[in-house]
Amino acid sequence: MHVFEHAYSAGLSRDDILQCIGCMRPTPGVKELIAACAEEGWHIVIISDANTVFVEHWLKVNGLRTACARCPPNLCKKSALLQWTSKAKYEKYVYCGDGRNDFCPVTVLPEHAIVCPRMGYPLHDLLKKDSSSSTPLVKAKILPWVHLTTVLDTLYPGRIGRIDM
Repeated sequence: MHVFEHAYSAGLSRDDILQCIGCMRPTPGVKELIAACAEEGWHIVIISDANTVFVEHWLKVNGLRTACARCPPNLCKKSALLQWTSKAKYEKYVYCGDGRNDFCPVTVLPEHAIVCPRMGYPLHDLLKKDSSSSTPLVKAKILPWVHLTTVLDTLYPGRIGRIDM
């Protein structure tokens, strides 16, 4: 909460902060990927350690709020993932991430899952190191990406030409 206290003491209002959040540009392909998975009936869960208000507002501004089931508050991503996977067994698990804090949760995904690390970011580096280990912790298939349409094309081959980017 110190961040908000500092922002308020600097004269920023809640609306000022939300306006800044709303101006954040989506990672290339994220809107298309979320929309396509929602259209196909996927259960989409966003596990973020960002402030819930920020995540909710960003989704709303980008027209993605109805596509996502729930955005948990600041949390341990592994615990949140285990909580969701214990509720129901899914045919497919696709985990997209880029941060160091995404490594721990992907270690509990099953072999049929797909982990999609953003190339050039800490998760990708950690997965490369793990895969070269004699006892890798990650069992899932690894699909690195620069643009999330790589993931979309893997899940739904040929769909990219049918979406408005």
